[in-house]
Amino acid sequence: MPTPGLELKQERVLAALIENANITKACKAAGVTRKTFYNWQDADPAFRLRLQSIRERMITEALDGLAMRTRAALEAIDAALADPHPATRLRAAQAVLDHLMKLKDMVDVEARLKRLEEMAAQSGKEMKR
Repeated sequence: MPTPGLELKQERVLAALIENANITKACKAAGVTRKTFYNWQDADPAFRLRLQSIRERMITEALDGLAMRTRAALEAIDAALADPHPATRLRAAQAVLDHLMKLKDMVDVEARLKRLEEMAAQSGKEMKR
């Protein structure tokens, strides 16, 4: 279904991007240059909005794919942690601990951001009085 405000070549390059997930390949398939693609991205709000929508959908699909593989990943880590070779167990343990620390940092940043947003909202309410 065509997007209002987009040219046929813009539609083609966006469709090719969905298929290829690669700007260079999408441009080649649609018969446009990368420079044209980036010009559209910079100057055309309808193109930029549709491109953003496509990217968000691609990210959501990638996250869904990763989530479906979580059980297999955890089983692989469990197997590595039980491996008879100490070096393999150590690498698996380091990976688990590294990711745990990254997760902790993300949770901390999220909590701090939430507090800042609450403070900003409260400050905005007080300024309106």
